[in-house]
Amino acid sequence: MPHEEEDDVEVTGGGYRRPWGLYAVVALLVVALALGGVASWMARGGGGSVATATHPASATPTTPSRTPQRGSTPSPAPSGASLSPGQRHGSGRPTCDVSVPALAFRGVDRRAGSGLNRWDCNAVPDGPWAWVLRDASSGTLGHDGAVVTFPVDPSGTDLALPGDRHHLAWTSPREVLVRVGDQYARVCGDLGRARLAALAARLRLGEDDYLHLSAPPGMTIVGGGIDWYRPPLTREIRYAAEQVGEEETFGGGLVYAAVQDGAQFEDELYAATDDHPAGRVHGHPAVFSPVGGGSLTLAWQPRPGIVALVGYSGGLPDRAVRQALHRLADRLQLLPASAWPTRVASVYDTWSDG
Repeated sequence: MPHEEEDDVEVTGGGYRRPWGLYAVVALLVVALALGGVASWMARGGGGSVATATHPASATPTTPSRTPQRGSTPSPAPSGASLSPGQRHGSGRPTCDVSVPALAFRGVDRRAGSGLNRWDCNAVPDGPWAWVLRDASSGTLGHDGAVVTFPVDPSGTDLALPGDRHHLAWTSPREVLVRVGDQYARVCGDLGRARLAALAARLRLGEDDYLHLSAPPGMTIVGGGIDWYRPPLTREIRYAAEQVGEEETFGGGLVYAAVQDGAQFEDELYAATDDHPAGRVHGHPAVFSPVGGGSLTLAWQPRPGIVALVGYSGGLPDRAVRQALHRLADRLQLLPASAWPTRVASVYDTWSDG
């Protein structure tokens, strides 16, 4: 088999960055929509390119126990208020400098519904780093790809045992932890054990004592780097089904939409294992899954690094529900951040201290 040449691309200082600048500190928000006990939530062989991202592996994580833990439940937002459009509640704590789009459903009265800002500003200095890799020809959101998270806590796995004989620890067929120097990384995806293990084997410490992540030939790093796992801000809108004209399908249930960045949503898609292709939304590949709270969500990436979704809480999902979620998704608009919060009757702010 001929050798495939690889072009090294150095992503200095930790890789792909959010717009607000450089952060020097090494590093969960699971976006939740709670109603009546709703469980919480909120990428093959061609190519030859290699991207390299760096992380100062010699540094100790600020709080190693802050490894992303799936399934945690943020506090639900208040509900039932009658307020003037755009009125803010709970905004007495500082927010972080991030730019996340506003969102709105076409054809919905602006005096209806409520908005929610879920703030996790500690995601920036304290959150782990993450990279999203996908097959260069077939990878899409939650399909034919993997998420690498570093550093993570190996507690409960063989890696936590004394000695150096344990290098890899499989926690599921889709997830493997790997020792990198004196720290640990997690690789989670749907590529199969052999390709996940091969990807884990490419994590290495260079002579500069930095962690190097290189994409195998045929794969590409589509996003990630410093502070990229947990989203520092998730915006949500929520309505009664009748307010968006879908009461026939959802009855008295809740419908909602959300937008966020970061790698956590895709990481949880791979961990969930029960996601299903959902055609396209606004021309982008979409996926049905339980990730994002409620009974079912429909998610897609309107642009690189941003995940949008619509979902509902109520009965078991069926064909009519999936069709209704597609109708809602077709009506969802992503707007400039400056348009928030004027598209809903009231806006609440909540904070995660984790």
